[in-house]
Amino acid sequence: MRYGIWAGSELIGDIALQDLDWRNGTATIGMGIRSGLRNQGLGQKALALLLDLARHLELKQLSARTDKNNGPAIGSLLASGFSSIDQENFVRALD
Repeated sequence: MRYGIWAGSELIGDIALQDLDWRNGTATIGMGIRSGLRNQGLGQKALALLLDLARHLELKQLSARTDKNNGPAIGSLLASGFSSIDQENFVRALD
């Protein structure tokens, strides 16, 4: 399930629920924002909407992976309630 991230009428990135495991209620998220438009909170807003969708789909847990040097992505994940498993892997239980 992949969705566009829009700023007005401009497509600036995408966000997705990937590797859906309906039996266990898990999925992995993926997200990309066009260079030059990062660090403006757009990814975090998109992530909040994706979390709402995941809850609506009755998923129990989401995971994410990012490069250990991608500070903006790590910050968004942590601010969105994900916990760090290690420097590149994050997980969040959904209520």
